[in-house]
Amino acid sequence: MEDFIGLASKGLRDDAVAPELRRLTADLVKRGLLIETEEKNVAVMITDAGLSALKSAEKRDFVEQLTPEMIASGRWKTAELRPIDVEAAAPAFHPGRRHPVRELINEVREVYLSMGFTEITGDSIQTAFWNFDALFTPQDHPARELQDTFYVKGGRDASLSRRGVVARVASAHENGWTTGSRGWRYSWGVESGRRLVLRTHNTVLTIRATAASSNMESRVFSVGRVYRNENLDYKHLAELHQMEGIIIGEGLNVKHLMGVLTKFYAKLGMSGVKLWPSYFPYTEPSLQVMTYNDKVGKWLEMGGSGIFRPEVTLPLGVKKPVLAWGCGLERLLMLKLGIEDIRELYNNDLGWLRRGQRNASS
Repeated sequence: MEDFIGLASKGLRDDAVAPELRRLTADLVKRGLLIETEEKNVAVMITDAGLSALKSAEKRDFVEQLTPEMIASGRWKTAELRPIDVEAAAPAFHPGRRHPVRELINEVREVYLSMGFTEITGDSIQTAFWNFDALFTPQDHPARELQDTFYVKGGRDASLSRRGVVARVASAHENGWTTGSRGWRYSWGVESGRRLVLRTHNTVLTIRATAASSNMESRVFSVGRVYRNENLDYKHLAELHQMEGIIIGEGLNVKHLMGVLTKFYAKLGMSGVKLWPSYFPYTEPSLQVMTYNDKVGKWLEMGGSGIFRPEVTLPLGVKKPVLAWGCGLERLLMLKLGIEDIRELYNNDLGWLRRGQRNASS
């Protein structure tokens, strides 16, 4: 047996295997422990025409390339350049290029900037207060559980206390404060707001920008990573990109929101845009952004939008209407590239990356 293993590791012919080991060989092949190979001998001979052409070429002094010296001396006029087959296949060339996700991020930024928006950024780790409480999400909401949120183990912001904005937000949760709402009718706890989380949406950035606006008119956007405690499948990732935007201004209403979103998606090449009535905890009215996909022949959900509720804006000191929306970037890219599995975007398939996004769906 040891002799057989030694031969197999070096490669062996079928006729070199003893009869009593042929059954073992077949079993090893079936289990994938041996690989069957074939040997082929190919003979190539040059034709008489090829020999003649070769001899003719050897006698002639071809010039491979023009040099500055040849041009300056004028010798190029009498030189015979080596013939070039213009129909011959060119060697493969793979220059560096940006990842399709990065290309779409740049495109989205250009669209926002062209519409007069200012970009904002922020930390990936935020307090639960800004990620949830400031958005009027009750502290017993299922989205705040470990099933949906990544919490920083032992992370707390001890500086957060029930004063100022925090006190007003807490009152809005408990009894509606002065917003005209009844609130959620529970006792708000500061310890829950102090917990640190990986931001679950970029609305945490736009709501902080709303608080910092001092009730002044503004329009800002953010494009960045968010983190969800999701089971990975063809349409869910634990880490993805989200684009958010808000407009603060006097007299803004749903018609303005519909106009901005229609214009925004049209600039990204999507003319078929609809906004359907929906529900989101921190906007009222709320609209679902839908775009039509020709390849699947139906309307697809892109993201949510609406006008921030008074329970969100008034505790932050903002009395003007605030238009807000958010959309997953990968979902938009899947539509543009014709991809059905979101995981393909991050499989690092060099062949797919080299073909580029123009051919990604082919």
